[in-house]
Amino acid sequence: MGDELEAESRLALVADRLRGHLRPRLAAHPPNAGRGVVHTLRELLDERLTDGVSLGEAAKLLHAHPTHLVRAFTAAFGIAPHQYLTARRVERARRLLLDGRPPAEAATASGFYDQPHLTRHFKRILGTTPGRYAPRTAGPKRRRGPRPAAPGGDDTGNGPPDEGWRRPRRWRCRPECAHRETAGPRQKSRLTCCAVLV
Repeated sequence: MGDELEAESRLALVADRLRGHLRPRLAAHPPNAGRGVVHTLRELLDERLTDGVSLGEAAKLLHAHPTHLVRAFTAAFGIAPHQYLTARRVERARRLLLDGRPPAEAATASGFYDQPHLTRHFKRILGTTPGRYAPRTAGPKRRRGPRPAAPGGDDTGNGPPDEGWRRPRRWRCRPECAHRETAGPRQKSRLTCCAVLV
């Protein structure tokens, strides 16, 4: 519902500008912010967070023109109504993720259509995806640390190759060499001494 609100908000502003160019006004006056209407609109958006509200419906409920609602809300809070609604939904999804809910469930519970819809807005606002934001609580956890032993091998993972398993080959220094790999974050290893393929 946030995308429809955005489209309606932009359409209302474009229509108002066209009317202004086609019918010049006698005296231009700055629009009144309408503090009561703006706060009532914010309360309405908060009440209907998951279901959403269209701009036309909000205008009828608040007895105001849609363009006035968009301009007054933007003047009072610094963001358009659809941006406010999306930010509130992302905040709700963030809290649900921290409570351990899976991203798809948090998306629908927050008022987004599906997980990709949530992911697009979540990443734009918070800079990361929902799956990476909160630790996974559902399903098997990823094991961090040494790789498990290969079938038929020892605990170091250096056992004999088995069917379908092969230890990756890397360039390394010989054990007797004093020099080791030099690599920074996000760089490939650079060996400048007696490197051999192991």
